[in-house]
Amino acid sequence: MLRSLVGSEMCIRDRYQRRVRGKTGNTITLRANSQRAESTMRAPAAHVLLVLLISAACCQTIRRLSARVLHTVELQSMAVSTVHSLLVSALAGHCCVHDTPFTQSTMGEACVSITIGFMLWDARDLWVYNIPPVAPLLAHHLLSSFLMAVMLGTAAESTYPVCILLLTEMTTPVLNFKAYLEAKSSTSTVLYFATRWVLVVGWVYFRFFILLRFGVFVWAWWDQMRLIQHVLGVVIGLFLLAFNVTAFFEVVVPGIPWWPPQSSKQD
Repeated sequence: MLRSLVGSEMCIRDRYQRRVRGKTGNTITLRANSQRAESTMRAPAAHVLLVLLISAACCQTIRRLSARVLHTVELQSMAVSTVHSLLVSALAGHCCVHDTPFTQSTMGEACVSITIGFMLWDARDLWVYNIPPVAPLLAHHLLSSFLMAVMLGTAAESTYPVCILLLTEMTTPVLNFKAYLEAKSSTSTVLYFATRWVLVVGWVYFRFFILLRFGVFVWAWWDQMRLIQHVLGVVIGLFLLAFNVTAFFEVVVPGIPWWPPQSSKQD
C-alpha cells in the first residue's frame, strides 16, 4: 500500500513538473520558481482576517441556535464543531481534487481561515467553560491555528497539503454523536454499538491513512519545498501523529470489543 501511495504521488509530481517546465522553458526548476515568487506567495491579510472573523461569528450564531434544543455547553460546542467539520471537509475535498500542489488557491485559503476561526473560538470556549479534556484540545487548537496562520503568512501556496490533513475532520461528527449518545445514557443501544465501530474504522482511515498520505506528499515533494514548508510539514506531521495516536487509545478504543445488547428473554 505504501509503495502504491509513493508511486502515485511521484507520478503526480512528475506530471506537474513537466507541465510547469513546458510553460517556463525547461531551464527554470520548481525550486527556483518558488524562491522567485516567495514574496508574492502570501494570502491577503485582510481577506484572511475577514473570513476568520466571519467564521468565529458563525460559530457563535450556531451555538445560540443549538441552545434551543441542546441544553448543555458541551453539546452546543459539539453542534458547532460538527457543522464546522462537515463544511471544512467538503471544501478540503474539493481542493484536493481540483487544485494543483503548491499553487495559491482562494478556496484553500478560505478553508484554512475558517478552520483557524473555529479553533480560536473553540479554544476560548474550552478555557471559559472548562470543557474536558481541556489541556490536549487547547494544545491542538492553539498550535494548529498558529501553524496554519504562519503558513498563510509565509507560504500560502501550501494550502493543498493542509487540505489533505483537514480531511481528518470527517471523524468529528461520529465522535460527537458518540458523546451525544453517552450524554443521553444510550450506551446500551445497537446505535451506540454501531457508532463505536464506525468511529474505529473512520479513525484508522481518516486519522492514520490520511496522515500517511500527507507524509508521502511531503516526502515526494521535499526537493521542491522551501525551508518554511519543510519545518511546517515536519512539525505538523509529528504533532498530529502524537495527538491522533493518543486520542485513539484514550477516546476511541477503550472497552473494545463492543457487542450489541442482548435482548433479555423472560421465562
